Parts: sequence; C-alpha cells; structure tokens
Amino acid sequence: MVATTRSRRKGYARMLLSRAEWRLHVRLQDGQRQSIKHHHLAWILQKMRAHVAATEFINLPEPGELQITIGAVGLGTTDLQYYLKGDVQVNERMCLGHQAVGTVILVGAQVDGFQIGDVVAIEAPVPCKSCPRCHEGFFNTCYDPTYRDSEDQYPHFRGDFPARVNNPAFRCHKLPPKMPLDIGTLLEPLSVAMYATERAKLEPNHSVLILGADILGLSCAAVCIGAGAHRVIIADVRKDRMMLALDNRFATDGTTIPMFDGDDIKEQLHYARKTAGRALQLTKPSDGFDVVLDCAGTDVFTQAAVYACRVGGKVIVMGHGDRIQEIPDREVDISGTFGRASSYQTTIDFITRPGVKLPDLRQLITHRYEGLANVSSAIKMVSTELKVIILASKGGRQVKKGRKVLLF
Repeated sequence: MVATTRSRRKGYARMLLSRAEWRLHVRLQDGQRQSIKHHHLAWILQKMRAHVAATEFINLPEPGELQITIGAVGLGTTDLQYYLKGDVQVNERMCLGHQAVGTVILVGAQVDGFQIGDVVAIEAPVPCKSCPRCHEGFFNTCYDPTYRDSEDQYPHFRGDFPARVNNPAFRCHKLPPKMPLDIGTLLEPLSVAMYATERAKLEPNHSVLILGADILGLSCAAVCIGAGAHRVIIADVRKDRMMLALDNRFATDGTTIPMFDGDDIKEQLHYARKTAGRALQLTKPSDGFDVVLDCAGTDVFTQAAVYACRVGGKVIVMGHGDRIQEIPDREVDISGTFGRASSYQTTIDFITRPGVKLPDLRQLITHRYEGLANVSSAIKMVSTELKVIILASKGGRQVKKGRKVLLF
C-alpha cells in the first residue's frame, strides 16, 4: 500500500515537470548542475498596495534543497504589514507568503529522506546553522536567519506566492498521508503554541488561562486541550472569538473583557487586576492558574497574566509589547517565547498521534481563497479574521484519496 502511494505521487510529480526536467532530476542526485530554468507564475509585491502577477524563472534546486510546487499558503500579519499598511520598506519586487505546504517535484543532491511526490510543510525562517544558538538547537533565536517574504535581506529571499520554490530540505517536514493541506497551513501557529507549552512544562492536571483569542491564542488552546489540561480558560475583548472557542471546544470556559486604552500606570494595574479577577472567577480553587499564556501582546495583559497566575506558577509571554510593568512578589516564573525551536515535527506528531483529542482545527480557518488572483483580497481580510489561507487554483490531480494537491 505504501509503495503504491509513493508510485502515484511520483507519477503525479512527473506530470508537473517538463521532459527535460524529468531527465535531469536523476543527475541532480549526483550533484551535476544544469542551466535549465522553469518559468512559473508569481504574485509580486512592488510597493504598498501595488502588485503584479508575472512569469518568473526558477533555477533547479541546489545541493541540499527541494523544489516544491505550492498547494496552499496561510496568511499572517506580516503580509498585511507589507501590502496594506506599508509598515515595512520594500526595496525591490518581492513575493509574500511564509506558511506554505506543497509537493516535492525535484530533489537536489545531498538530500536524504525525501522523494518526488512527498507533501511537505515549509518552515520559515532558515537559520544559519553555525551560530551558538543554532548549535544549541534554538533555531528561532539564530543570530543570522534568512526569512521568507522579509525586507531584512537584500536581495529578498522569495516568499511562497510563486507557483514553485526551492527550499533547504532540513526546513521541510513531510505531512502524513491523511493530513489535509489546509491543516498543514496551520502548523506555523500550532508549532508556536507547542513550543510555548513545552516552555511552560504543561501537565495534564494543570489549569491554563489564555489571554487573547486570535489565531495564536486558539492554537494554544487546541494544544492545551489535546495535551489533557484540566481546565482551559480563554479571555478576549471580542465576544465572537470567545464564543467560537467555546462552541468548538477549544476551551472549557471563557470570558470577555472590556477594551482598555490608557497610559496611566495606576489605571493599567487596576485594569490588569480586574481582568485577572474575571478569569479567576471561572476556576476553583481561585488562588490562580498553573499556567498563563499571554498572546495579547500588550503590557497590561502581561501584568494581568501575573496577577492571574498562582504562586509558583508559570507565565509565558508570547505577544509583542514594550514589557514595562510592575511585577508583584509572587515567585512566578516568567518566560518569553519567540516563534518556535524545532517544534514543527513535534507538532505534526502530536496532532496525528492516536488518542490525542483535539478540537476541529479547521474551525480556525475562517476564509479560503483560490489562486494568485485573489491574494490581495485575502490579505485585506487578515486584520479582522481569524485565519485566511490561499489554495492553489482548482485543477490539480489527486495524489491520495481525501487529499488534492492543487496548482496555482
């Protein structure tokens, strides 16, 4: 059965290649470089609110790389900042997208463990593998990473909105045959959540408070539920987000909290205590939560997390704020997390492990768009919606029953 599936995938991948490319893929394994390039369509950002769909060329994969045809891409706030807000300077034409899954169609030399037809998730960024942090296994805090769809490097490292990309094989993760492509686009936030729970040393008997019901907060809730946390409470200023979590069993209980916009430190502390008090009313005993995950990204919520945590508990700060606040003397362990460190494969294993009872992860995806023509419309939805993904245009061939690999 496994051999049959591999044969079908290999046959499908061959259909995506020209005859010349197919003849060359064996030579790639021997390290023989060729000058052939493949032309493909790409969604290219020129400047804020200006884009073009154009034909570009992609080289054959270098040693250690895979060439992947993109099947689905998840959108994030970074894409929004580049395209609509102009928060980041675009120095040259660039492709956005960094939460992609697709099918391997070419395997470069010096690559083991992958073959044509494998469906993979692409993990960004690409660490340098040579700095002290990389040697320790903390790729997320690499001193010199290469980010997809980022202006930090010049020339820019291409994002995932061309039809094909070359990516280092060590940053690609094979998806199980039964995992749908749209779930694959959720691996980025889910792996961040997984890393946070690892930092918190979450145990099945723990009570957990999650501040913020955005895609990161709900991903944390899903991981905590799957890990068997005794009680998972979620709090957000948006009632619809909180109700989505409860209706789809991402949390055992939840509360809405009023909006706050003030700079006075006394007002901030009063609001933080009030927010913590609302959450503490939902747990027994009410002396505090074992783990509090702050996904909100503002100082006042970080302070609320400290107030809501039990003495000796753990607060994990995941959002991005100024982090200047008064910390009460509660012997709380406060840890920060930046992205994830080697937790992509751990996340894949976790969500596919028999016996792990997760909520329906597809409920996290609120909007699905098809094809590069709809990228700009999809990006405009990111600021208000939970999770927006781009699927390749319909017309792809089925690799395995229940999964369709689509082409842009």
